[in-house]
Amino acid sequence: MLKHIVFFKLKEEYTENQKQATAIALKNMLLNLTQHISEIRYFEVGIDINRTERAFDLSLISDFENLDTLASYQTHSEHVKVIKFVKEHCQQTAVVDYNYGK
Repeated sequence: MLKHIVFFKLKEEYTENQKQATAIALKNMLLNLTQHISEIRYFEVGIDINRTERAFDLSLISDFENLDTLASYQTHSEHVKVIKFVKEHCQQTAVVDYNYGK
């Protein structure tokens, strides 16, 4: 199995209200992907509650069978729409992909 973790940092110039609204919108968009992309094995999205300077605003933790199914997810048309939203509203993202289990 493959674990795919992404952290999202919203634009610095956003107010707290803008950040919260954008984080909720992004969370809903991400969670909606589970209805369209069968390669997703597990999907969890969380909005940061700590608000420290080094914290990211949102995280995605997901599982895929392997790198091929992750690649299929990443090029899916519904995911591409989310990427466009992320590019418009995020100043930084970070990702970690690793194998686990058997």
